[in-house]
Amino acid sequence: MPHNPTEVNKGIIELADAAKVKIVVTPDCHHVDSSQKEVQEFKLLMNTHGKFVKDATYEKSKKKGNMMERLDYLYGEDRQITFNKFDIHLLSYEEIKAAMELQGIDRPDIYSNTLLLAETVGDYGIQEGLNLLPVQYKSPDKELAKVALEGLVERGLSENQEYLDRLEEELKIIKDKKFAPYFLVVSNMINWAKKEEIMVGPGRGSSAGSLVCYALKITDIDPIEHNLLFFRFINPERNDFPDIDTDIQDTRREEVKDYLVRQYRHVASIATFLEFTGKGIVRDVARVLNIPLSDVNKVLKLVDTWEDFCSSKSTREFRKDKTHIGYKI
Repeated sequence: MPHNPTEVNKGIIELADAAKVKIVVTPDCHHVDSSQKEVQEFKLLMNTHGKFVKDATYEKSKKKGNMMERLDYLYGEDRQITFNKFDIHLLSYEEIKAAMELQGIDRPDIYSNTLLLAETVGDYGIQEGLNLLPVQYKSPDKELAKVALEGLVERGLSENQEYLDRLEEELKIIKDKKFAPYFLVVSNMINWAKKEEIMVGPGRGSSAGSLVCYALKITDIDPIEHNLLFFRFINPERNDFPDIDTDIQDTRREEVKDYLVRQYRHVASIATFLEFTGKGIVRDVARVLNIPLSDVNKVLKLVDTWEDFCSSKSTREFRKDKTHIGYKI
């Protein structure tokens, strides 16, 4: 990888040659082309809550030659996390080759090996709406009902008719929706983590309204005692999959992932993404550039939408003043 220190790359090559393993080269890629580097740095500063250098101001930053220099002035060139010294766009063959040669590495085979590997990747049709949850039991619904009732017994609630009625109601909806395998998987994961003394949160979000979750020890919040609604968690009229938010000890989270792989084999990590929309874009960018909040609030009161902000005569002076090196907010 071009971004590795020279000694690391040369060490990897020596090991591969000794083991007669073919070497490939790939870049660390965060965005498509170099024009997006500053946008990446903006988002990084937003996400990491970068701290301004003492006495650094927006007005003084405008005197810098380009946007990366401005950010280096505002936050310091040696800030904890930055990509200002790296090219993390989708590098071309020429760019990767030049970067490797700068480290004294001239190996044509690493590029041909990479192409050979790429050519082995076939077309794959993305399929949607599949239920890929592992089914460990012949009848997941019966297993879930059994485990949930046992959980009520353990919590001393099995003689309370209100709890039994609520449990029956929830189990019927879960069965109709074919969600039982999901509850069994999450219960297995959480109870294994607790057995291994890995800290797990008591539950949050809409899943706290489920008595089944409480019975399975997925949550530790009694939904009946606290008047929490199950239908905020699973609405029978919608096809949304339930979402059980779980907080697991940061330093031992990998242990839980490893357990899931051992238990179910096919395990994938997922991620969410956010879009910057509306007038909030102005506040986000202004915050990174250290533009006084009072100036931002004053101008945003004059418009209702992002489109208004970009076209309104009332924001023209603000936009003109806050435009620098191609950046317009």
